[in-house]
Parts: sequence; structure tokens; C-alpha cells
Amino acid sequence: MIRTRIRTLLVATSAAALLAGCGTMHAGSAAVVGDRRISVEDLQSATKDAQAFVDAQAQAQNAQRQVVSQSQVLYLLAALPYIQELATKDGVGASESDAKAALAQWNVRNPSRAGILVVQANEGLSNIQQLSDQKAAEADASITKSLLADHVEISPRYGTFDPKVGRILQARPNWLPTPSPSAAAGSGAAASPAP
Repeated sequence: MIRTRIRTLLVATSAAALLAGCGTMHAGSAAVVGDRRISVEDLQSATKDAQAFVDAQAQAQNAQRQVVSQSQVLYLLAALPYIQELATKDGVGASESDAKAALAQWNVRNPSRAGILVVQANEGLSNIQQLSDQKAAEADASITKSLLADHVEISPRYGTFDPKVGRILQARPNWLPTPSPSAAAGSGAAASPAP
């Protein structure tokens, strides 16, 4: 069984987005968490590495390609210290060496430091989630509480942090129209059930 896949955040959510934190973003930042700044460059390189990691696993399993979003990667970068603390406390932490080995196993060559950190965070979070549903729920609540306490700020370009679901929800460009219910019904499109 392959457990290293970035799968922890591939859950669709449809909650209303709320921006946590206040103040203004630092130029060139994708997010700011307390005194930590996550640069746009780090987010982009980490997303590239995470996508290569997931693609290699999908190809090996003849599985459908899963797209890793920047909001998923940004969440892992923002939550890394909290994930590490919880996973270590439960005895299931992942080190940078573990993450490098996982990337090497899937032939991701010369990953960025941010890419290594994303895989490390994902491994730790996956390990916690495998302990029990209760541990997973407690970890999610703790991570959300820590992010809010440290006044997480997300650049609107990458989404918003929603404390109700404890995730960064992808931004939707406001220039894309949302069809009204009557327009969707008039087009003959069947309404999809909510996930």
C-alpha cells in the first residue's frame, strides 16, 4: 500500500470562505503565519514538487491524475510546525530525511526545500489520520486553533482560510459568472447532488 500520496487535502469543501487574520500582506507573500512568511516562490516550487510526487505515484498505479492545488500546498506549508508537533507527540512524526527519501523513491529529483517540507507535513498529517478518526479530528481542531492564534493571513490570490473547515479554500475569480438557478434549469443541465 502506498501511503505517501498527497491525499489528505483532496477533499472537496463548499463552505463559505472567511479570511482569518488582519493587517496587510507582505509583498511577495503567499501567506504570513505569525512571524513566518511563506513566499510565492516557495509556494510555486513546492506545488511543482508535490505535483511531480503525486504524478509519479499515479502513473505507477495506473491511476487517474490528481491535481495538487496551490491552496492545498499552502495549507501544508502554513500548518507544518503544528503538524510536526502533534505527530511527534503521537510518535508518528516525519522528518525532513523521511520526506527526502519519499521524494527520491518516486524519482522527484532535486526537490526544493519547500517541496520537502510539504511532503514532510503531508506525511505527518497522514500518519496522524491513520491513528484514529478521533485523533484526526483532534489534530484538525488543534491545527486550526494554532493557525488562528498566530493570525494566519492568506493572499487573496491563493484563497482564504476558513476556520469552519480548517482549510484554505481556493479563490474563485469574481469575473467568472455564477449561473442563476433558473438559468441552469433553462439550459437543461441537471442539478448535481451536493457532495
